Amino acid sequence: MGLDPHSRVRRILIAVVGILLVTIIIFLPYIIEWIYYNVNPPIPFFDIQMLPQDLLSYFGSAFTLIATVALGVITLHQNQIAQNKSDMIDLMTLDLQRKSMAMAEAQYKRNEQDSIYLPKFEIRVLNYLSRYANLNLSIKNVTSKIISQIEPLELIAEDSDGKEITRASRLYCVDSKGRKGQKSLGPGAAFIVKTDTEELSQLKTGSGTKVSYQNFRLIFKFSCEDEKGYKYYYTAQTQIVDSGTYSSGDWKCERTG
Repeated sequence: MGLDPHSRVRRILIAVVGILLVTIIIFLPYIIEWIYYNVNPPIPFFDIQMLPQDLLSYFGSAFTLIATVALGVITLHQNQIAQNKSDMIDLMTLDLQRKSMAMAEAQYKRNEQDSIYLPKFEIRVLNYLSRYANLNLSIKNVTSKIISQIEPLELIAEDSDGKEITRASRLYCVDSKGRKGQKSLGPGAAFIVKTDTEELSQLKTGSGTKVSYQNFRLIFKFSCEDEKGYKYYYTAQTQIVDSGTYSSGDWKCERTG
């Protein structure tokens, strides 16, 4: 692969300068001595009273000065190049940081918008028979948007070890008047999710009496759609200390899909 014309000229100049320097260093003492003994000064100005060794010392000092100045110039030039590259890297880094910050701000705004418009619910136990049998839940829309196509998926009771105790085999929604088929909720509206959960009790060892379950969880899963038709999945759960005690607290409800 051939060199471009500028690189070729640069190499030739470097070679010529190198040859001249080597020639001067080797033959300068002979040249000075020949001029000193064989050439008469053309004018009195050049008639100086210096010995050849003094002339050699003078030219040695002059060359040393020239080399020192050249080295300083090269050093300054290299420092300037390094500084320019450092400034360029700093500008590129700053530009990347600005772009990264802009992307982070845009993502934050999108997440903020999502948190505003995502469906949100308030879920609590409405009523049940003895020890949470046929449990009914109240599900309320706590956003300013209409939420539709709400579908109960499952209701499970788990013990403290995560083992399933029971689950509802049938879930359906009714409005406040008991009419089935309710699937949409306006802002602030609520309906009832009816279930057929079994009684959460167990036989006491050595007798036929029933005792309550202790420290178990109720887990309710459902899906819904927002005004734009996007579908979401939610899981709501609450901790029950004793199945013989009524728990009216709100459930922790989180989007899971």
